Parts: sequence; C-alpha cells; structure tokens
Amino acid sequence: MLTGRRHLMHRLRQCGGLSGFLCKKESLYDPFGAGHSSTSISAVQGMYVANRLQKKEEGLYVAVIGDGGLTGGMAYEALNACGFLRSPILIMLNDNQQVSLPTGTNSAGGTAPASAVSRHMRRLLKSRSSPSISQQQQQQQQQQQQQDVAAVQAPGQGEQGVAAFFGGLGFDYVGPVDGHDVLTLVSILQQIKREGLSRPTVLHLKTEKGFGYPPALAAPDRMHGVEAAPHLALHAGSSSSSSSSSKGLHAAAVRPADAAAAAWAAEKEKDQQQQQQQQKQQQKQQQNQQQQQQEKVALSPTAAAAAAAAAAPGAAGAATATAAAGGGGGGSGQQQRVSLTSIFSRGLLQLAAADTSLVCITAAMPGGTGLALVGSLLPQQLYDVGIAEQHAATFAAGLAAAAAKPFCCIYSSFLQRAYDQIIHDVAIQNLPVSCVSLLVNVGFIVDRAGLVGADGSTHQGAFDLSFLSNVPNFTVMAPSDEYELLRMLKTVYLLNSGPSALRFPRSSCFGLETLNSKLGHNLKELPLEAEPLPIGKGRIILRANPNAKYKVALLSIGTLLLDAVNAAAILQQITSLPQPEQAAAAAAAAEAAAAAAEAAAAAEAAAATATAARRAAGTAVAPSAAATAPTAAAAAAAATVAKGDPLIGVTVADARFLRPLDADLLLQLAANHDVLLLLEEGAAGGFGSKALQHWSVYADAAARKCRVRTSNPKP
Repeated sequence: MLTGRRHLMHRLRQCGGLSGFLCKKESLYDPFGAGHSSTSISAVQGMYVANRLQKKEEGLYVAVIGDGGLTGGMAYEALNACGFLRSPILIMLNDNQQVSLPTGTNSAGGTAPASAVSRHMRRLLKSRSSPSISQQQQQQQQQQQQQDVAAVQAPGQGEQGVAAFFGGLGFDYVGPVDGHDVLTLVSILQQIKREGLSRPTVLHLKTEKGFGYPPALAAPDRMHGVEAAPHLALHAGSSSSSSSSSKGLHAAAVRPADAAAAAWAAEKEKDQQQQQQQQKQQQKQQQNQQQQQQEKVALSPTAAAAAAAAAAPGAAGAATATAAAGGGGGGSGQQQRVSLTSIFSRGLLQLAAADTSLVCITAAMPGGTGLALVGSLLPQQLYDVGIAEQHAATFAAGLAAAAAKPFCCIYSSFLQRAYDQIIHDVAIQNLPVSCVSLLVNVGFIVDRAGLVGADGSTHQGAFDLSFLSNVPNFTVMAPSDEYELLRMLKTVYLLNSGPSALRFPRSSCFGLETLNSKLGHNLKELPLEAEPLPIGKGRIILRANPNAKYKVALLSIGTLLLDAVNAAAILQQITSLPQPEQAAAAAAAAEAAAAAAEAAAAAEAAAATATAARRAAGTAVAPSAAATAPTAAAAAAAATVAKGDPLIGVTVADARFLRPLDADLLLQLAANHDVLLLLEEGAAGGFGSKALQHWSVYADAAARKCRVRTSNPKP
C-alpha cells in the first residue's frame, strides 16, 4: 500500500494481480524479486558492490530478514562476506520467534526449528545487565548531538550479549527495538540515514507475527499468507505489545536519543510476561492437535483411536503400538475429500509407528508437509532443521549411511535449493552396508509439485520432474490419486536400491466413487497402508475400441490422469472430422485474405505498386480440383461411422514412474496408435522430454508411424 499498489490490492494473489511477494516488474520499490527465505543479505551486498564499482550515487542499502531466515545457511554465508568486506549495509532483523509457518510442532529438538543461534540470542537478551543501559544513559546526558549518536551506536560497542555475537562477525549492533513502535523506529532509521554507516550494522527488531490483525493472531498456521479481503477488522494491540505500542503513539515526545533505553524497558516488560505467552502457545498447540485428530476421524476411526491414545498422558508407547497394528480405515467418498498431503501424513504415521528407524525431516514446514501429525505422536522421529534444505538433504544422507530410513519432506520449489546435495551427497554415493555396496537410500517427498495457484511464480512446482530426472540412481514417481499415493509411499519405504522421489501436488483427493468409476480401482474403502508397486511399471486405465478408425493414446504422469479420462470421453463422442474439401477451401480463403492485406500495405508505397499487384494476383489461388476431391481415407472414415463403429478410440494410461520409464508401455502405445499425447504438470525437460527421447532412439518402424506430442510449453 505504501509503494503505489493500494489500488491493486483487490487482485492480490490472483491471476493478473499482485504476486504477494517482492516482484521487480510490479514496482520500482521492489529492487529484487523474492519468494524464498534467507536471500536478502546476499542480494543487498551485490547491489552495494555493483553501484560502488559503477561509481553510482551512494545510498542506504537495507536488507530485511527474519529470525526464521537466520536458520538458513545462506544467510550466514552472506553475513560472513559482508563482515569480511566491511560493506556498509543495514540488516533489519525481524525477530518474532517464528519461521515461515508457526513454530510449536513437536519434534526431536522441541517445539521450534533447529536454530541454536536463535536460542543463543534469546538467552543473551535475557542476560543483558542493566548497568550497560545506565552507562548509555549517562553518556546521553552530556550533549544533545552526542545523545542522538549514542542512541544508535553505543549498544553496538558492548562486548556482551547479542552485540558481541554480531560484533565478532564485524557488525555493529542496534537494539533490541520494538518493531511495532513505528515513530521511534522511524526516528532511529532517520538517524542512521543522516549519519551514514561505516560498517555493516544489524538493527534488531522485536515483533509479534500477525500483530494488529485478529484472524492472524488467532490462527497463525492458517494466516501465513493473506489474500484479498473486502474488509479488515483491525486491532489496537496485543497482550504482549500493547504497552510499548501505546508509547509509540506518542513517540513525538520522545527524543531519538532515548530510543534504545525506551525499547529496552519495553523488552524487559515483555520478558515479565513470557510465562503468559508460553501458556498461550501451549493452548494453540492443543487446538492444532485437536484439529488434526478431527481430520483423522474423517479418514479412519482406527487412526483416530491411535491419536486419542497417544494424546492421553503416558500413552505414547500404547499409541505407537495401536497405530502399528491398525487396520484399514476409511469412509465415504465425501469424507475422503481431504488433501493429498493429509493422506500422505497418515500413511507415513503408520510406517513410522511400526519402524523406529524411520526418520522424518522437514525444513521449517511441518504443517505444510503433513509432518505435524508425526510430530504430535512420535516427536523423536521428526527433525525440523529450519530453513536449511541443503543441510536437510545431507543430514538425510548421513542417516541413510547409518542404516536409518530418512523421509526428507520438502516443497518442490524449495527442493531446488538442495540440488547440489541431492547429487553429491545422496545420488552418487556408494556406501558399504552389510558388506554389500548399496546406494544411499533416501526418500524425498516432494510436496506442492506442479501448479500451486495463488502462491505465484516463485512457488510453482514446475521443475522437479526436470531436474530430478537427470540425477543418477534416482527413482522418480508421481501418483495419479490418493490410493496410488499410498502405494508409492510403501514403495519408497521398501526401496533399498537407491534414492527416490515421490512428488504430488497441492490438491484434494478424488474420493472413492471417482477412484472406482474413472481411475481403474476397485476399493470399498481407502486403506491406511497399501501394497507396493513394481518399480518402473505403468498401467492402462482405458483401452481404445479396436474397431475405431483413428486411435489416440493419452499417457499421463501424476494427477492429470483424471483429466485424461475426461478428455477421452469427449474425443470418443466425435462422429465426424472436417472433410478435405472443407479444409482446402478454408486454406484458400486464408491465403486470399493474406494476399489482400499484403496488397493494401504495398499500395501505400508508390515504388512497389507494380510488385504488390503481381504478388496479390499470384497468391490469390483458387483451390485445385485435386485438393477438393474427397480422399479414400475420408470415404473410409465415413463408412466406419455409418456402420456404427466409433471414429476415434482412446487409450488412457498412467505412467506412474518417470525414472525408470516404462519403455515397454511407451513403445506399445506408439505402435498401436496413430497419435500419442504425453501429459504432465511441469516444465519442458521432464516426463514428456524423456519419453520423446526414448521413443526417438528405440522405436521400431511401427512405433515411428505414430505422431507423438507433449503437453509442455516450448522451452
């Protein structure tokens, strides 16, 4: 709203509207695009160096990063570089004790992502002694100008607390400051801008996520991203910040020199209320667990009983046993209209309850990946490493090297960050296990694969099929529905020959009726566990009528299978195609129109009038008798329809695996059909490209007669 986009807010996170993230093409106030975490310091460092080399006008270079962003290793790489080069940039650290999704999920490390640094900072803030504040206040009384400077610089000159932590890296430190006290914060920023920076500086802000917006405060796990709304019910303050906020409303009466002391007094007041905040956090955790149990009831009474038993005091072991022995649960198709992520999380819980060597890993996204359910029942088998996908991948490789069964669950767009580790630490390693040379067995669960809608370009899962299909030793699979997801989950669990990737989109389940009537299954209910699949083998859902004149095959991977089945029904209803004479007449008309347009344009240039006339006369060609004559193929097609056989027969197949590709199925479809269309939800270079490559190399004469196309856009 402050950057000229207020009039576009009604189109927030919609097609053609605002992206919801930093976007260079949206506003000149967005100098760098961003949708992922931990990138701001590196980007600002690059901008500073580039402008210095080009001798451009110096300004104030500011990077904003959260304490959650400081769980990412890239942020520390940037801190290291900035401190070494002494780049005069300002880093505004937004400290709200949260990551991209709320902390509070139980895991092996507690209820927060793995961040020893954040924990260290919290301890240091509590241990800061009051004499240092008194010394600052005495210095501030000497002279008004010196007071203003001291308010900004003096805290960074200490050798204790958070200042010492950043000071060791070569940074000055200012804070902590109440980030909701806007006027005081503006005064500090104006002072920094006026005086300038001689070295990199951290401005530490304490905030509360969702402050001022009651729906976000009530449900932080549901309000991570905000969409367009007709109205916003604002809120004067919160229990933890109302006192300091009221001071901020009258900050004009507060001298800038008193900013640090006032902010520290507010911080001490917050510390006194910490116990109340912890109780509030526990209540939110209990509400989340109750919601998870309610979702579980919709799927399986057995699983719900296990969750209830686990939630009871002292019943963790009994819950594990119950979940391990639980039979197939299910419900009606309507009840199963939950997300694929929910199906995955319940299936994974069944496996984890029966196998203590199964370890789940998330990069600060336990809720989004479905691992919060595992954490609520089996916290010692869940590791939240923070926003550190690179560490997550190599951590998983180390687990596998010691014979554990790691399931590394990362969004498709975030898995891109761990590509080097996937190749170097996971895929190409041969580890001696039980005197047999085996590959590292790591299961990568790629959630939010494919298109994710309002999350925008930075979060689309369009590239995982492309970059994973080229990694050696990987098995890559994509389920077409919830039952296939359970089967592939069991396949990944039992796979000991190498790393694997199971990718599925952000979508809802189809339900039993659709599974049975359209997707080739015969289920009475959706089980909690399913049988594994043979590696590299697809399946045929629908076979073309052998008497059809034209045969078309649709081979899809992932949840586009249902779209392929629906498309087949439409194709098979076609009873006639455009006749050759109609096509020829249309082509002739198009040529004539093009010739007329060319002639009109050429007539405007006197020097080219004669040439234009000849061109117009030469291109307006009437259709020839040969072109308009009905062909033998058209006559045969008409005869086929006349005797009751369908004109078009369609075969629909589910590839299931991208790597290894079901080559037999691919070549069989090509040999027995006139057209083969390859369907996927991803960028060029994935399933369609790999299938085309295999067809072009290994197809025999019969298969080469087939016209093969992909659904990918051009690269």
